[in-house]
Amino acid sequence: MRQASAAVPDATPLPRAGRHLHVVGGQPRPAGSAAEADARAWCRGVLERHGFSVTEEPFTYSAAVGRWMVPVVCALVAAALAGTAVHWRGGGAMGPASLSLGVLALAVALVSRWAARTGVLSLPLARRTGTNLVGVRGAPTVWLVAHLDTKSQPMPTLVRAALLVALGGALAATVLVGVAWPAGREAPWVIPLVGTLAGVVLSFATVGEDSPGARDNGTGVAAVLATIEQLPSTVSLGVVFPSAEELGLAGMRAWVRGRDPGTAINVDTVDDDGALRCMVHGAQSRPLGAAVARAGTIRVSGIIPGLLTDGVALADAGWPAVTVSGGTWRTLARIHRPVDTVGGLTGRGADEVARLLSTLLTTRP
Repeated sequence: MRQASAAVPDATPLPRAGRHLHVVGGQPRPAGSAAEADARAWCRGVLERHGFSVTEEPFTYSAAVGRWMVPVVCALVAAALAGTAVHWRGGGAMGPASLSLGVLALAVALVSRWAARTGVLSLPLARRTGTNLVGVRGAPTVWLVAHLDTKSQPMPTLVRAALLVALGGALAATVLVGVAWPAGREAPWVIPLVGTLAGVVLSFATVGEDSPGARDNGTGVAAVLATIEQLPSTVSLGVVFPSAEELGLAGMRAWVRGRDPGTAINVDTVDDDGALRCMVHGAQSRPLGAAVARAGTIRVSGIIPGLLTDGVALADAGWPAVTVSGGTWRTLARIHRPVDTVGGLTGRGADEVARLLSTLLTTRP
């Protein structure tokens, strides 16, 4: 096996999770790449040493959804909002234009939902093959999940999330204001204009391969591996290291399809600094979120707007699922960018998550 990453630093002792992080998170790992295969081999070795039966499960998917759905949808919505702004600015009737925009938004939402849940596996466009690594010990009812693949984008996740919120807010406000605005008053055409600008910028949010993904998601993988090393060998557990999370959650959607629902804890991006957060996916996952909170110091909340994790795919399939994460706004400014490197990272946050999860899994009835 080739060297999977930068060498583990020798000068300063690293936490348990940190040593895995500096092996897995040292270079870009696009879905299907040799670097991802190297990281998968490292994870397989850890699983096998700790008594797991390990399989590699190939799947096929459409990379078009993960690569192009957001830019195409945002460009389409931006064009519609621009047309609405021009129409309002010229004194056109606001109600019919807003209703038309609402119909378009509904259609786009339905098509996007289908593409995200079903089309990512069935569309005959940009077909790719990925591999999920699955480990089983005993008869697991709880599964740990952490995706292996990486991607880059021309803007930080912090900016992308803010723009998505701005676009969605402007679209909803344009529809509602256009229907209720009093006749004879000057139309607030600035509202659709704001959405237009956000959508135009987001239309350039294409997917690249330049981020090493140390935080997203080398830290999550390291936290899961460190958890395994701390657990007694008698604890039954399932582990999935999916591929193509960054391309529409394709790996997890493929793996969960047709399986009876279980319980899953997804670990995605745990920086050294900042509070830990347990993001709950749906009402059925609230008891699981409460159980995680009892195991350690962690904030429980809903999913942060604009973020997409494998926990979403699990919840869509009826699984109680949470995503454990940690960091600050600086973390969101780094991920999906070339600056998301192992430089300066020790894995301290990932080690904290490993301690929390090992406590949960050894005390859970």
